[in-house]
Amino acid sequence: MRIVAGAWRGRTLVAPSGQGTRPTADRVRQALFDMLMHAEWGGRAVIEGAIVLDVFAGTGALGLEALSRGAAMACFIESNGEALRALRANVAVCKAEDRTEILGVDVLSAFRTLSVGVGGHRGAPPTKNPRDDRASPSQLSRKRVGIGSLGEPRHGNRASDAVMAPASLVFLDPPYGQNLVHGALTRLREAGRIGHDALIVAELGREETWKPDQSLLAEREHGAARIVIFRIT
Repeated sequence: MRIVAGAWRGRTLVAPSGQGTRPTADRVRQALFDMLMHAEWGGRAVIEGAIVLDVFAGTGALGLEALSRGAAMACFIESNGEALRALRANVAVCKAEDRTEILGVDVLSAFRTLSVGVGGHRGAPPTKNPRDDRASPSQLSRKRVGIGSLGEPRHGNRASDAVMAPASLVFLDPPYGQNLVHGALTRLREAGRIGHDALIVAELGREETWKPDQSLLAEREHGAARIVIFRIT
């Protein structure tokens, strides 16, 4: 498994042994990012300068691919111990520690204390799309926007820092067949982790019938996977 394109093109990523994770294949990642870059609803601005949220992150391949292609920051959420070890190793190999946050928590049960903190209003939805401010990665590292407290220990690289700004690009790749996408999106929105008009990329099992309330921008099947893309409004 390798980074497909960008600054870290060809960088080898490690994956944990066993069946606990299901890394997105290189060819599927290539097809996905080609679509994000070239679809009429996509473009370079979708990725470059983006705040990325990689949920059920596994090895972190999706979030790291986005960083390699110019995303500003990425938050990875993963609860499996073996996957977390691989994820941290992959972040280190890419020397991406200053652009990442790793949360070793279960997205469906970890968010006990929810506060957005944008403008000082607890529980209010984000009012600004982070893509509107094209700060450089170094600027975002120096001035990170606190959006709330997760109420859980942070097992990541930047435990002493404020939480990064709401995401403009979200990847969700949960275990197939467990109907986890809707619940995860609900909790993340409640926690202020997802920005207004964020682009959502969800990978489901091919046989799963779930679809979002929002209109789909794209839907593709790749082997056993079905990828759906839509915007949160």
